[in-house]
Amino acid sequence: MLGALGAAARGAARARVVAGPAASRIGARRGMAGGHAKVEYEGAEKIVRQYLPEDHQIVLANMASWVVLYGLYKLVAGGSKEEAKAEAPAAASGSDTEVPSIMDDSFEEWSKVPGNLEKWEKSMEEWAKQ
Repeated sequence: MLGALGAAARGAARARVVAGPAASRIGARRGMAGGHAKVEYEGAEKIVRQYLPEDHQIVLANMASWVVLYGLYKLVAGGSKEEAKAEAPAAASGSDTEVPSIMDDSFEEWSKVPGNLEKWEKSMEEWAKQ
């Protein structure tokens, strides 16, 4: 058993001799993930960096500002579009002068009203003259 242990020790010693210079070169390799030097900020960035010193804090603040602006836009402009959409069909169906397209869903109901087919035929004659 001691003979086997001695042989293992000799093998490890040889491995250290062979790997010695290579191991020291690997240990001296410089990593590129080091931090940057201290930066002196000026102007508006200096004021911002007083409250948000880390880069990730500035990124989060920027993202939060966009979310707030989008939310304000939706609050201000969101309700007016729905009201305009609700009023538009009522105005189109009550219009006597406008003939809807034959591809429009409301054309069938519009054509059932007496006198509307004559309006449609007249509009087709005017269209053919153009």
